[in-house]
Amino acid sequence: MSVRTEVPQLRDAVARLHDSWRELNVTVTEDKPTGVGLAVADDVQEAVVDGLSYLDSALRELDGGASPARVYAAAVELEALRRRYDERMRSYLAVSDLLVGIRGHGPEWRGWAGSVISGGERCAEPLQAVSDALMRCWREITDEGGGTR
Repeated sequence: MSVRTEVPQLRDAVARLHDSWRELNVTVTEDKPTGVGLAVADDVQEAVVDGLSYLDSALRELDGGASPARVYAAAVELEALRRRYDERMRSYLAVSDLLVGIRGHGPEWRGWAGSVISGGERCAEPLQAVSDALMRCWREITDEGGGTR
């Protein structure tokens, strides 16, 4: 393998994660119950929208070529996404805050929260695939002397 073959694979993995993240965004925004707005729902929506922004930036970088600088720039965005995902979507505290925040607001909100949690879980596998592809890119960059060959 080489950087030129690994970067397109990374780009494909990021595109698959972007698709999963867009599905999560639909759940968070369009499936949200109408009426009372809850701060916890706004927090989740902000985290998901930020995640889409990180993914869009990473895709733009990867579409720009297979250089180490582009891979690094994409990696910065992807790491920001991973941190946001871990802290605001998957952590015990985040899930607990979500469930406490919807308490007492009816079955529609419980259903929405369950869908949000499930949607977040569906992003775990594509996120790991991105991480694995990124590690392969770094391996090839270092094997090729910084990607200069």
